[in-house]
Amino acid sequence: MVVLDRWLDWSGSTQYDLKNPRRLARMYETMLREASRTADLSHWLDGRTLVRLWPDLVLPPQVRSRWETPFPELTTGRSSAA
Repeated sequence: MVVLDRWLDWSGSTQYDLKNPRRLARMYETMLREASRTADLSHWLDGRTLVRLWPDLVLPPQVRSRWETPFPELTTGRSSAA
């Protein structure tokens, strides 16, 4: 169980049970959309987990593009219909 800082998740639901796959994905989506500091990203995100979750994360197209450009390994295994 983790609790994100208010500046990262101001939705009111800041607790995430990382054993729950849906809550883990929601935490990653929140971090990718809201984090503005590299330190926050480094602290809360795990590279292997990000690659595994990437195809199923619900993200705005501009966020997805900003991450896929410097990290093309995120697109591995993505469906061409996406």
